[in-house]
Amino acid sequence: MDVLAPLLIILVLGAVVWLISAPLRAKAAGRELPADVRDAQRRRDLEIERDQKYAEIRELEMDLRTGKLSDADYRETDRALRAEAVDILHALDELGTATEAQRDADAGVPPVSDVAPAADESAPEAAVAQSRNTPDA
Repeated sequence: MDVLAPLLIILVLGAVVWLISAPLRAKAAGRELPADVRDAQRRRDLEIERDQKYAEIRELEMDLRTGKLSDADYRETDRALRAEAVDILHALDELGTATEAQRDADAGVPPVSDVAPAADESAPEAAVAQSRNTPDA
């Protein structure tokens, strides 16, 4: 009985380590992560970068207000930081568009370009206008 408890603990710890290290082992073996997992990780990384860039911009504005930065230095640095933030936002948009398109394709939803336009888009307005002109019975 004294040997069984430590053996069971070692077995459980081994299973936990094996489960936790599965992504590392998969990467080391050259196996690719599923696209949705890879996209989720990329999105998370981009969101972290975006938040850090916003914090840098706020800190830069604070430095300007406290007089630690000249107007010329502020404009130059602000322009660069905002350009980097825009690049991050574009990457997030592209990732979101690609992810949504793949999710729609998996669900069998046709792309927007394949959906037929409505025959008469003013039909609801015409029906409302006609119902207002009809006398109550």
